[in-house]
This record gives sequence, structure tokens and C-alpha cells, in this order.
Amino acid sequence: MIGIQDVGIYIPTRIESNYDKVEKFSIDKVFIENKIGFRSISRKDENETSSDLCIKALANLQARVSINLDDVDF
Repeated sequence: MIGIQDVGIYIPTRIESNYDKVEKFSIDKVFIENKIGFRSISRKDENETSSDLCIKALANLQARVSINLDDVDF
């Protein structure tokens, strides 16, 4: 059967505040809260690639669910 049974996640630990962008973009805190909708964002390290993030998400999945990688088609 084809379907998603579970999902692994990884959220980088480096956090950037959107409030630090107030002066750079000439916006105010109200704009950030009402239009952008989030106060901070997680950013990957400069030396990390997308595949590094995928590997960490897979490790998260394997820590929670017993999975045989040979059974994964794609």
C-alpha cells in the first residue's frame, strides 16, 4: 500500500529574530506580527546542505519508529 505512515522532522537550532529586520526593511513590529505572522525563523548553518537536514530528519524518524530502509521505495 502506498501512503505516508509517519514523518521525520529536523528544525535547525540557529534562530533569527524577525524583529532584527525592523530597521533594515523600514517596517514595524505590528507589520511583523500581523503580516509576516512569526517572530523568528530557524536557519541552517552555513556549512549544512539540504541533504544534511534530510539525514537529521531521518534520524528523528528512526528514533521514533522502527523502519526498514529497504522497504522505502522513494
